Amino acid sequence: MTSSSATRRRVASSSGTRRSGEIAELINQIQSETQRAVGVVETGARGTENGVETVERARQAFETIGTAVEDITVRVDQIAAGAQQIAENTGTMRASMSEIAAVAEQASASAQQVSASTEQTSASTEETAASAQELASTAEELSKLVCEFKVAA
Repeated sequence: MTSSSATRRRVASSSGTRRSGEIAELINQIQSETQRAVGVVETGARGTENGVETVERARQAFETIGTAVEDITVRVDQIAAGAQQIAENTGTMRASMSEIAAVAEQASASAQQVSASTEQTSASTEETAASAQELASTAEELSKLVCEFKVAA
């Protein structure tokens, strides 16, 4: 029995040594895999941090773009209001120009009437002057004739 026990002990001891080596190898593999996993997680964390920074920069860029769009919208509204005011002023100006043209036509017509009246007045004045001269000549002749007929006293 002793030899059988010794054999069993040897087998158990050799088996235990082999198993200890296998366990040590497994532990080394687990540690190695764990270190790789930690490395992957660290790389992922750095990538996430970079991604967060990129997202923050993108958010700031979109805010800047939004502000610029709002400014442009305000300016476009101001330009549209100015264009509307110009259009309204142009309509008012057209109406005023039409009124001025009508007044100018009336003034021209009135000037023509005044000119015609002046010509008529001038012609009448000339006729009156000619008639007055003729009347003066006739009065002189009458005066001579009256002087010839003196009544004897």
